[in-house]
Amino acid sequence: MKKLISFAIVLAALLTLVSCGGKVYEAEAKEFTSNGMTITLTKSFVENTQQGYTVCYDSNAVAVIALKEAFTMMEGFEDWTLEAYADAIYQNNAANNPTTPAKVGDRMVMEYTFFNPDTDITYHYYTCMYKGSDGFWMIQFACDVNEIEEYKPYMIEWADSVRV
Repeated sequence: MKKLISFAIVLAALLTLVSCGGKVYEAEAKEFTSNGMTITLTKSFVENTQQGYTVCYDSNAVAVIALKEAFTMMEGFEDWTLEAYADAIYQNNAANNPTTPAKVGDRMVMEYTFFNPDTDITYHYYTCMYKGSDGFWMIQFACDVNEIEEYKPYMIEWADSVRV
């Protein structure tokens, strides 16, 4: 019985090390597709669910949270420009003091920080907005604010890979 318990403890420790070891950007690239959005991340990410969002991908250091807002949600929404959509997202996040949305390639980008009292961590959000053929997408890349300098170049790379 003691050997079985010892084996279980060692196995749990190994699984913890494997799941937490290494940087998320060091893993092999992996393409994820869900609900009309494709993104290339790494094998360190797993698809997850988050209430109120269309799809989420988690790793040990970075979360990717995506929301699709279909054009059918309100009349005339398909006529909005990406800039108008980004302004609405900006206004809705005003309490977090976001940066002014800026055009970067085919997307609008803004950044802000948010303190989560449940985890006692301040997160940095790199938020990208895209216009697809049937809706707008808001894709947020989030990590501990103390790790943003390390992860932001990869967030930008991952944002560049998005197709909607």
